[in-house]
Amino acid sequence: MLTKEGCRARRARLWEQIGSDVDVILITAPWHIHYLANYYISANTLNAASTSFLVLERGGGARLFVDNWTEELAQEAHVDEVLAFTWYDMRGPGEDRHAGVARTLARWLHAARPQRVGVEPAHLPWAAAEALIEAGAERVDVSAALRAIRLRKDPDELALIRHAVRACVAGHRAAREAIRPGATELEVYAAVHAAAVRAAGGPITMLGDFASGGRAGGPPTDRVLRPGEMMIVDFFPIIQGYRADLTNTYAVDRPTDAQRHHMDLLLEAKAAGEAALRPGATGGQIYAAVRAVFERAGVARHFPHHAGHGLGLMHPEPPFLVPDSQEPLQAGQVITLEPGLYDPAVGGMRIEDNYLITNDGYQRLSDHPKGL
Repeated sequence: MLTKEGCRARRARLWEQIGSDVDVILITAPWHIHYLANYYISANTLNAASTSFLVLERGGGARLFVDNWTEELAQEAHVDEVLAFTWYDMRGPGEDRHAGVARTLARWLHAARPQRVGVEPAHLPWAAAEALIEAGAERVDVSAALRAIRLRKDPDELALIRHAVRACVAGHRAAREAIRPGATELEVYAAVHAAAVRAAGGPITMLGDFASGGRAGGPPTDRVLRPGEMMIVDFFPIIQGYRADLTNTYAVDRPTDAQRHHMDLLLEAKAAGEAALRPGATGGQIYAAVRAVFERAGVARHFPHHAGHGLGLMHPEPPFLVPDSQEPLQAGQVITLEPGLYDPAVGGMRIEDNYLITNDGYQRLSDHPKGL
């Protein structure tokens, strides 16, 4: 889980970014409430549909607004006070849980009367916006400040990402065993999921591309794998709100010479990207290093997407390894390298590893087997 020290440090950095422009900050995006207070609701529970609000005060105080079904979970949050609305007590019918939590927030705002409130406009529910208006508070957009502090990962975030990477590696090792002629995409998915759950030591949110027969991506189907085909497994589990994102392309049986050649190019392109990874290198420079391998081989037209991206609470997220990116890498960022080739005559293929950018280069976080 995210630590108290980590959450407090992130809140302090957020206030430093914002300066003296606001009195309190209202956090409404669930992933940012988790990021700043260690309040995480798993998608595998009934409470995934709950609404919560986090109020940060300039002096360092933090208040969490929840309903009674998430109140116990909220005790693990690193906040000073939890204000819970009784939504459903199994004695009478439950009303709208989102509206009830918003009313609790409105009462607090009416009593506190903050003059300027930092908000995330793209994630501000109508009921919360109305509560701010009724309290006479001016809204200030703090989205850019949140994006800025999220770029570099703290030690507690890195611990969760590494945990997700371990589960993802286990899933890929299972994929290598499960992919064979006669198996279905769904059977491969089930094997990957089971291995990842065992490695994670608990439930995960399972996302990914499990695509065969020339598809470049998409969810698994009941399609049967055939000899001569390949299957892309681009697997990104979410564990305690943080992600890994690892990819490999597997031959269903014996790969052709053309498939082997393209895999060799993918591995070479990834190595070229690794050689360019360092603080100060731009996303465009990393992309160019990867693409140059394909250009020399005359296959660059089959490389249509980014060369990688940032990873953490979301993905893809900054930095983006794309041609027009001028954003420099920073120590503490977690990124992927993701070269791909999609030649209809050969089949779609891609590979992907995850990296921590360090002061003098990078550390590869993943060690799953690559290659057909």
